[in-house]
Amino acid sequence: MSTYTTVLSLEKFATAETGWGKGWNTNLDIVDHAIGTGFTPSGGTADRPASPQPGDTFLDTDTGEFLWCLVAGTWTSILPATMLPAGGANTGALADSAITEDKLADGAITTTKLQPSAIEEEKIAGAAVTTTKIADGAVTEAKLADSAVDAGALAAGAVTTAQITGGAVGASKVSPGAVTSVYTSTNSGSDITTTSTTWTDTGHTVTFTCEEAVALLTFTANVQNEYYQTYFDFDVDGSRVGGVDGLARVEPKVSGVVEVTMMYPVHLSAGTHTVKVSWRVAGSESSIQDATYSTESSLHVIVWER
Repeated sequence: MSTYTTVLSLEKFATAETGWGKGWNTNLDIVDHAIGTGFTPSGGTADRPASPQPGDTFLDTDTGEFLWCLVAGTWTSILPATMLPAGGANTGALADSAITEDKLADGAITTTKLQPSAIEEEKIAGAAVTTTKIADGAVTEAKLADSAVDAGALAAGAVTTAQITGGAVGASKVSPGAVTSVYTSTNSGSDITTTSTTWTDTGHTVTFTCEEAVALLTFTANVQNEYYQTYFDFDVDGSRVGGVDGLARVEPKVSGVVEVTMMYPVHLSAGTHTVKVSWRVAGSESSIQDATYSTESSLHVIVWER
């Protein structure tokens, strides 16, 4: 094991050494300087002195760390940033907001430099992480703590498709309702007419792909039916959601139109889905009056993904 020799405090005559009674100089400069300062013992981690005293130093050849004793019995590591080993920066090693844009070289963040969950939100100054600071594929699911990155920590446009490996942003990393999409089908102005007494499509259809989600289906229209009832329903992936008479029933009206509105919430699994508006009449004919009235019939599907 490496050893460390402290200052010997050898004595010699004072400056005037030619006579007696001149006192002693307790700093034998040449010997003390050679032994007490300017020498740093080195060795492997196992060779570190177990009980260092303030002022002691040691170079660990296993880790590349330069150690300094500030408090008796405790080593403090002084490690240059250029010697930071992969995984060396974890949450406990960083002060809050320690990482700012000017502290990161372009492409400095790579997969091998980050331990899982090593960087959390409070350690990153606002807008510190930009596109040029992140190597392609550096951000994977295992590297992000749940909800670790929010809008305030990212500069606009900082995360691009090339920066995120496939599957890195999974359901557990996205807060419920964080992704919202709206899909719409609006009639272009022509009336839609049916005489079908069995369920048939109105022509209002949207198809979309999403992660697991909750969706709100809405439909509005102006309907003219003079003699018989008209029934409306939503069809999701080939199955109607209402009962025998659907979700909405429009009673006959001799003149004018009847406004119909229906809404329905639905849970959607991850994948591709098709939502349609279906209708039927009890007899005679019914029409959706889009040519006559300024309010066109429309289907809206509002999707909240995880």
